[in-house]
Amino acid sequence: MMPTTTIHGTDRRSLVPPPRRGLLAAFALGVAFTLFAPAEALAQQAPPPSAPTASTPAAEELPPLEWRYPTFRTSEYIATGIFAATAVGGLFIPVDPPRWTGSNGLDTAARDALRLPDREGRGYADDASDVTLALSINYMLFDSLVVAWWGRDKGSVAYEMTLVDIETLAFTNAVTSIVKGVTARERPYAEECDSDAKYGRTDDCDADARYRSFFSGHTSTTFAAASVSCMHHANLGLYGSPGADAAACITGYTVAATTGVLRIMSDNHNLTDVTVGAAFGTLAGLGLPWLLHYRLEAPPKGLADATGLVRLQLVPGPTSATVLGEF
Repeated sequence: MMPTTTIHGTDRRSLVPPPRRGLLAAFALGVAFTLFAPAEALAQQAPPPSAPTASTPAAEELPPLEWRYPTFRTSEYIATGIFAATAVGGLFIPVDPPRWTGSNGLDTAARDALRLPDREGRGYADDASDVTLALSINYMLFDSLVVAWWGRDKGSVAYEMTLVDIETLAFTNAVTSIVKGVTARERPYAEECDSDAKYGRTDDCDADARYRSFFSGHTSTTFAAASVSCMHHANLGLYGSPGADAAACITGYTVAATTGVLRIMSDNHNLTDVTVGAAFGTLAGLGLPWLLHYRLEAPPKGLADATGLVRLQLVPGPTSATVLGEF
């Protein structure tokens, strides 16, 4: 439940989500597991055929689960740390006075249609959007740690998946945080801060919460999570069935879309906040894993050194020769 603020004997629910300690703790377990568990232990393979286990027959029915793409690079570890620091740094961008107030006709129409009429209902919608956000993030961990590592005994694949997940979410939240601070858009519920003296004294109306509406962080994060999960299913076949993997994608996007609608129902965001957040989260969740991993095949073993695959070619000329290289 969200914290309440008592004003003149009346409990008023805060529309700004509280620190999600449980959500962050769940995600932190995956991060800690990925960063500190020995890579050798994660990369252990299934028992040999001479020592069958109860789960061996079921595992043999599934196609092989292999990571055939470039592994997480040192540069990506560094970039992910920078993304995470940027996401936190964006919270310190001054947003008072606001740089974007008012609304357009489309936002107003959507708010009139979807915004719940009473504060208690809006508070429940806010809580529900926190739940769907947590589901999106924890489902990513379920796929990597439970399905890939525990269920199919492919710790090496789980390791790469989790790192890609963390990288994608760190990038998404870094951009979201910076844009929120730079645009400093006023939240829809801010009109109540000015019209209701009692409500105006709640934490909802503090400048740091009131002027960070564009674009929706809940929506960008859930769509990024759904998209990167879909990339894993499309390229790895985690569930061993095209239909099951497609259903996982559809479910992820359904949860993400529900999150966006709840952010409008709770009066935390306008329609444009949600649609831009959904578009950016989808682009980040599909584009980053594809650009850095899934569009490339891993170089053949024995032909790559610490800098990658190297090819040299000597091109003779009339009076000289040119060396061409691919690194």
